[in-house]
Amino acid sequence: ANDLALRTANRIADAWRSLNGGIDIRSAAQFPGRVKQPMPPTDGLFVVGGDGFLLEIVSLMTLYSIRMPICGWNAGHVGFHMNDVPHADADLASALRKVVDLACEVEPYQLLVATWLQDGRVPMGVRAFNEIAFIPQRPGQIAKLEFSVDGQSLGMHSGDGILIATPQGTTGWGVGARGPAMDPRVPGMVLIPKDPHPAMRYQQLLFPVVLPPGARITVHVVEPEKRPVAVIADGGTPATILEATITMDADTPPITMLSLRDADGRGRFVRRLYEKF
Repeated sequence: ANDLALRTANRIADAWRSLNGGIDIRSAAQFPGRVKQPMPPTDGLFVVGGDGFLLEIVSLMTLYSIRMPICGWNAGHVGFHMNDVPHADADLASALRKVVDLACEVEPYQLLVATWLQDGRVPMGVRAFNEIAFIPQRPGQIAKLEFSVDGQSLGMHSGDGILIATPQGTTGWGVGARGPAMDPRVPGMVLIPKDPHPAMRYQQLLFPVVLPPGARITVHVVEPEKRPVAVIADGGTPATILEATITMDADTPPITMLSLRDADGRGRFVRRLYEKF
């Protein structure tokens, strides 16, 4: 943990103990499943850091089948999904009291899941909170992809790859790839082409497409031996694929985030866009 995150975590822990009692501070390396020490009875997680640390914790929760509410506190660079930590101790205590009383937004976030056959026979899959990316495996190459939605062709892509993002993930890599920023309350997912090659415009998808949550996207790699493509979930470990199917994950419970409302009671999405971008 960086110094800011550790100081912030200790400050939140001290304020929480004065309000509600028990709290346990752990690093990601001490997360249940990574260590043999069992998790004590726990009502929720305070995740203190930035958006990248949040993705790491969500990945661990998914890997070890742990589900409980997350309340994020920003001690990173952007922290779009995190709550701001009040500077004054009294304001921090007031914010934590709202968490105790659930006087905040309770936001369920569905995950994406990509599945494929490794070596043509071994079922594999990854889940993502933000996005699943299909990118060239070799630097300097373009990816050549064909994709369909619910069995209907949506054309091809020759360029730097494609992203498929959840609504909450569109404010990450998605906006950097010139995709839309979606309010997380809007259900669905977004298919975003990354830098399509301008010389190959025929039947090529040149713009992002917003799809309903029940859509089933199939991505097929063209010329895989010449132009291998890797799939990456939330910036994790890449895996080489020939074809993959991507859907919203209906089999895994959503990740529940607790977000403090603004002082006027409104949600914070528009304000965060204004502040962070």
